[in-house]
Amino acid sequence: MIVIAAPMKREAPAVIRSGAYVRPAVCVTGTGGTQASSALESFLDAHPHVEGVLSVGFAGALQDGLDTGNLVLARRLLTPGDDAPIDCDPGVLRTAVTVLERSGARYRTGDTLTVDAALRTAGEKWSHGRQTGALAVTMEDYWLARVCARRRVPFLSVRSVLDVAAQELPPFVTGLGDKGLPVQVARVALGLAVRPRHFPGVARLRSQVRRARSSLAPFVISFLETVDSRSRAAAVGAGSGP
Repeated sequence: MIVIAAPMKREAPAVIRSGAYVRPAVCVTGTGGTQASSALESFLDAHPHVEGVLSVGFAGALQDGLDTGNLVLARRLLTPGDDAPIDCDPGVLRTAVTVLERSGARYRTGDTLTVDAALRTAGEKWSHGRQTGALAVTMEDYWLARVCARRRVPFLSVRSVLDVAAQELPPFVTGLGDKGLPVQVARVALGLAVRPRHFPGVARLRSQVRRARSSLAPFVISFLETVDSRSRAAAVGAGSGP
């Protein structure tokens, strides 16, 4: 069983609802390292035969050339501190690349950075990008990967870019604590009457959420179908042996 780990169900709703694949196992981790790692630990305790974990969701770009909806496949996961980098599973990564090459989707592979708080300004994103060389930033992946490494469960992160490197996020969006960005955008939209100057930024984010989600769901469905097909073929081959 491959488990889809996502901060919130709304970050991959088309995957969960799709009839193109048997309903996948989904671990809703919540946002941030502590909450996410605890949720995944509990999920894996209850499901001891997991074959791999695929972390999906949105990410902020740290480098120019990454647009909203581009997919980022992590080779290594970094933190800003002294924690040792964690490699994603190379076999799972190769499968993901094969799926994306076949689909023609826009993607890049490289390091990603996990931080404790959202990077709101372009200056913050460029600074972290220069210091680490990471392509994108999340708030969960390093800690999810560490859980998987301890349990020897293959792990891969595939994130869809939401905000680009040069984009400034409205200050009150990242001030809403550990709520996922799509929820933040929806909630602050209700309060724009008192802060109308922020309307363009929030309207842009709402559009970007739709674009980021629409590129992520087809990949996840194709990835799961590919893994399932290979597993079935391997089972048939094993059954036809001497």
